Amino acid sequence: LFIENENLAEKFSIYPAAKLWHGAYIGGLCEHTLRVAKICDVASSFYPDCRKDLLITGALVHDIGKVEELSIRGFFDYNEKGRLIGHIVLGAMMVEREIEKIEGFPENLATELIHLIVSHHGKLEQGAPVEPKTLEAMILYHADMLDAQSEGVQHIIQRDISRGDKFSEYIKVLGRFIYLDGYRENGDD
Repeated sequence: LFIENENLAEKFSIYPAAKLWHGAYIGGLCEHTLRVAKICDVASSFYPDCRKDLLITGALVHDIGKVEELSIRGFFDYNEKGRLIGHIVLGAMMVEREIEKIEGFPENLATELIHLIVSHHGKLEQGAPVEPKTLEAMILYHADMLDAQSEGVQHIIQRDISRGDKFSEYIKVLGRFIYLDGYRENGDD
């Protein structure tokens, strides 16, 4: 249903994944989502009880609310809905509306899919309304964190390596510096 919504599909393909940290560029949301889905696909093969179809569906819609949270006019920023409600709740609301259009959609499956969205930040202090309580939710949380952190560090490496310093500038969101020398052609530069 989301793919059939041309307006939503277009927004999803051009929106950033975040305002500043990871995927903060045109198309970043789509790239982040696909990387998370790929990580989930691989991770699901390690755990026999994992319901791969549920996990991949959750991975594909976990950040769908960002198309209602962010404004991309001129620069990336949070709009009124984004600041007052946030992408997690907005996404859960969007998915719930689409589920209601599907006759006979199992209520327990709908609840578990919404749980994937509302728990994908993993911890209450990281903005999750609830913590992951299923195997699929746990995998999605770690896949999302892995991609967000790794893509963010990749950006820091590319941004700071040309300065010639051994370490990046201090990265407030991580609470640390990133070691850069190992990413140069000659580690002893």
